Amino acid sequence: MKTTLIILAMLMVGITTYPQTKYTGYQYSVNSDAYYPFKYTREYEESRDIYTTVYKIYHPTKDRHIITITAVHNKPNKEVKVDIEIPGGGILAHIRSEEISYEVASIEPFGRRGSLGVLGGDRVPNQLMVRFVSNRCENIKVFHIYGTEPGSSNQVFYVFNGD
Repeated sequence: MKTTLIILAMLMVGITTYPQTKYTGYQYSVNSDAYYPFKYTREYEESRDIYTTVYKIYHPTKDRHIITITAVHNKPNKEVKVDIEIPGGGILAHIRSEEISYEVASIEPFGRRGSLGVLGGDRVPNQLMVRFVSNRCENIKVFHIYGTEPGSSNQVFYVFNGD
């Protein structure tokens, strides 16, 4: 009887668990001037006045998590910091960080064009472009982030859709 109840409970948990929605984003390569699609998930977290959005980018064919992009909005300080890392930790896991502050919060996108954008014109994404999810101006959505490791010759950007 106990075994039956345990199995039934496990089945119920399995039935009520929903997979996360996977969205389509793009990695833009400056070197090849091309966009390559990838799948990603997005989660929002909140802790007092700190709002965090975690993006997990998946390998295009192996469907495993290969890049984490974390956007942290410090509302009292009016600052947004976006970090790009390889999951699993380690000394070489951190790829890069971008930070930006704002004067007045609004629903309009904000960020920084960056030198590659200035040199490359409209086809090159912004170095950093984010926007608040709602008029409450708490959680952040990332639209563009420069994702090249320091010293790398392969210049890439991560481009997320507005979903």
